[in-house]
Amino acid sequence: MSWTKDDKGKLTVWTPDGKGNPNVVGDNKTPKPTFGFNSGTSATSNLGLLLGFGIQEQGKDLTLAPVKIAPYIVTLSKTNPKAYNSIKSLVKAASGKTINDPNTLGAWVGRLAENIFYSTDPIVKTMSIEDFLRSTAKTANVADAAAKAAALPQRQIYQYTEADRIKMIDDVSLTLRGQAITEQDKTQKWYADLKKSIDKMISTGAVTTTSKVKNPITGKLENKSVTTPAFSQEKVAVAAETAIRQATPEEVARKERVDFTTWMFNTLGGSNG
Repeated sequence: MSWTKDDKGKLTVWTPDGKGNPNVVGDNKTPKPTFGFNSGTSATSNLGLLLGFGIQEQGKDLTLAPVKIAPYIVTLSKTNPKAYNSIKSLVKAASGKTINDPNTLGAWVGRLAENIFYSTDPIVKTMSIEDFLRSTAKTANVADAAAKAAALPQRQIYQYTEADRIKMIDDVSLTLRGQAITEQDKTQKWYADLKKSIDKMISTGAVTTTSKVKNPITGKLENKSVTTPAFSQEKVAVAAETAIRQATPEEVARKERVDFTTWMFNTLGGSNG
């Protein structure tokens, strides 16, 4: 690769021949880097980084200049599909791109090889291309997993003790019948069913889903959260009242007559007094 002049005479065109640093305009002096394929020599090589993927020729690691990486990968697509597909899969995992054309894939990896070689990051310079792709893919996968987790519905579970749950039913029973739940009540099917339904409400909790929607006023995207509660004190009270009225209608009616009589006497007594 080298820098050549454009139609105005400026060194602005990077062409695939000669020497030079693609990150420094006009630098045609830096020696061409070479990159080893397979593993085991990157630590002692002054020029290269290993591509990896288990590629060898005649039992030895293969070293190529970047300009030769692209055509070599094209050759791999025909002679070593396993190694070629390994490269293709890692590029997809790291970049999110599915590159089906061997020439395009070769050019992509070749350019990556140059960028790694000319990197000013000492850690990057010690990595093989394979390691770099795997590291990038891992970061991308972690970020993708985090994004998916953030998009999952959130469930809030309420912590209520057994005593708390019994008290919820007792309070309704006191209002309707003038007495708390008795030991006899607790042996009845209606009570067991009521208790089970309340336990289910509490264990289900409230589910919040978040989605991106366009604000009709500003036109900008924003997060919209919708909470669907399966449990609330009001829902428990309604369920308990329904069950108690159906199971003990006489007791409920008696309490209502007593309450009405008390109200009537208080009202009449107050008006006559």
